Amino acid sequence: MKSTSTVTKNMKRRDLLQALGGCAGIAASGGSALAQCCDSQGKPLNYASVSAVLPGDLEAYFTEKKLRELVAMTKPLPKTKYEVVAYNYPCWHPCPWFEKYFGKDWTQFQSLRDSKPFYPGHLFPKYPLWGEYNEADPEGAAREIEAAADHGIDVWMLCWYWHEGTMRCQSQFEKGLLKASNRERIKFGLMWANHDWSNHWPATSAGRTAPMSRQRHSEEDLMKVMDYCIEHYFREPNYWRIGGGLVFGIYSIPTLLREM
Repeated sequence: MKSTSTVTKNMKRRDLLQALGGCAGIAASGGSALAQCCDSQGKPLNYASVSAVLPGDLEAYFTEKKLRELVAMTKPLPKTKYEVVAYNYPCWHPCPWFEKYFGKDWTQFQSLRDSKPFYPGHLFPKYPLWGEYNEADPEGAAREIEAAADHGIDVWMLCWYWHEGTMRCQSQFEKGLLKASNRERIKFGLMWANHDWSNHWPATSAGRTAPMSRQRHSEEDLMKVMDYCIEHYFREPNYWRIGGGLVFGIYSIPTLLREM
């Protein structure tokens, strides 16, 4: 059986080569790999004729048919209560910390506007169906809640950023979600995203992103984190609980241990 990384790599190669269909695609991405799409005489290769899927790969792809066979949808589900949880990344509203680096009113919608296709058929830039909006506005938050709840999402696990007492992006739920008229339709939990920050706007090759801030904290700072959460979040009636216990996630345990 092929490993997950091998299957993923083959899928990417197949999709990329089928989209390219020749040298034009690589040239459009900047031309640095132009030599790779020509033969020894310098003539363009026709990538549409290249077998991008290795023998046996098709059997490894997960299809809807295989899903239905595995799930056995004709059988009744056991009477077990479950909740559907989705991660929610709150960077679609102005934040002073990002504005310091990228300018007033910057949000990740700017990243969408600036995105460029790398090859023919690469579907960028992408435009949100709702248009650009402020998720920290109660009306925008209410629309997000409505869409999530109507489609079976029970809980949002919100990425929460605290770096040595400095928070960022918290307006999405402090000014938006918690003040939305329909906030009771969805629960929320926090995941402390305690990781270092690098500049991914725009993203560059792996290992070449500029550092922006390093995650640092102490035992004293950790107690401040808990105190703030108790005062501002844990008391909320729609904070997510399992068996009566509050759910609080930590993105990186190694980073937490590194700084203690």
